[in-house]
Amino acid sequence: MRILTVSNCRLTLHEGSGQVVLSFSQGLRDAGHTVDTFGPDSYAFAGWMEPRARSPRQVVGMLKFISRKLKSEKYDIIEIYGGEGWATFLWIKRFIVGRPMLVFHSNGVEPHVESVFRSIDMTGHPWWHIDQTAMMRRGFGAADYLVTVGNYDRDFVIREKLLPPARVLTIHPGLNPVFLKQPIIEKNEQVIGFCGTWMPRKGSSVIASALPHVLRAHVSAKLLLVGVGKQFRKEEWFPADVCNQIEVVPFVYDKPQLLDCYKRMQVSLMPSHYESFGLVAVEAMAAGVALIANKTGIVAELTHGKEAWILEDNSADNLTAALLHLLANDDLRRHITYQGWKFAQHLTWENASTQLESHYSTWLRSFNGNF
Repeated sequence: MRILTVSNCRLTLHEGSGQVVLSFSQGLRDAGHTVDTFGPDSYAFAGWMEPRARSPRQVVGMLKFISRKLKSEKYDIIEIYGGEGWATFLWIKRFIVGRPMLVFHSNGVEPHVESVFRSIDMTGHPWWHIDQTAMMRRGFGAADYLVTVGNYDRDFVIREKLLPPARVLTIHPGLNPVFLKQPIIEKNEQVIGFCGTWMPRKGSSVIASALPHVLRAHVSAKLLLVGVGKQFRKEEWFPADVCNQIEVVPFVYDKPQLLDCYKRMQVSLMPSHYESFGLVAVEAMAAGVALIANKTGIVAELTHGKEAWILEDNSADNLTAALLHLLANDDLRRHITYQGWKFAQHLTWENASTQLESHYSTWLRSFNGNF
């Protein structure tokens, strides 16, 4: 197979979405296929507007870039990460005779994201935002197949009838090998951890509201904030009386350093309002950390009280109660730690890439037989 992969996210191993794109692409290459992979830098359009109107500029950039590629190269599959590919797929289906098979490989189904944020009144779009939800829905419907990283998005696509169930597939991404087969270490120090960008969609306000109560109740406990950025100042988010219990690691430079951070934690938090998968959740689980999380992404596929403690709703009160309960109940915390660790062990890139390669081969045979 010859595959053209175009991503709406930066192709860097330091970011979850970029890691997913690069790892799936490499897995297909390892299986003997040719994969040309490009990120936003390759199809930038009207860069002088950055960061404004990034998504609509990507729509135009993708269309122009892929149309040029199709004039000079022949591909069996065009794989686009990101709903910004809607115009490209609609154009190809209408105008390209003998076209390639079209696959959306989603790191987050944008109409689902919009739906979740509207339900909690959290869209927060700037004045220059162009609502592309309707066009993205049409674009997803124009794809021959859609691959999601979790059933949370797949269920939405099927429920909203964007594509028939037989044409929507979930393949969980793999973990970096450094996280797999790690021994579970019992920690005596009560360290509560959060890893991710400090922003509203990740539940920053939920953490900021809940943790002072927990830290005051457990004066020897610590809150470890990892990857929150160099601009983050704990004094701006937390009361002065608990700041000495909060440690900040603004940025981690590699996975071994991140693993070291996880190994210090008894409990990890992921109160995100939306995740397509939630890589930080399964990284923490694989590192032997009990997870407390909102029911989004991969967490929607877990069992409450088994692989994770799943919040009934994503509120500060529920997060406070969950933390106080787990910190006071060592047996339950150890049970969740072990079951979460066991679940994470099957998340390998070998498994993920083998599934993707197998389905692409099967789908392409069907497509070439006038799918």
